[in-house]
Amino acid sequence: MKEENVISEYSCSGHKGFQMTFKNGYTVSVQWGDVNYCSNRNKGDSDVCANAEVAIKKPNGNWLDFSIFGEGHISEGWLTTDEVVKYIVLAQSLD
Repeated sequence: MKEENVISEYSCSGHKGFQMTFKNGYTVSVQWGDVNYCSNRNKGDSDVCANAEVAIKKPNGNWLDFSIFGEGHISEGWLTTDEVVKYIVLAQSLD
């Protein structure tokens, strides 16, 4: 269900990622920091990384359960840029 009072926006995550919130109320989080599932894991935060972790937050504040993809996690890691954009499109298209 789309909410009329939701504003689309970008936000930064301290030099290790970003979030995008869509008008449908879903937020996609793309992270590549020291604690994320990416090649920077346990190596310190960096402005760049070869891959990233993605999670999607529902309008109700709960994280989308990626177990629908067979893994049982709230995030997917070590994704290429081509894979990340698929999750961005997914988040934007959910109702």
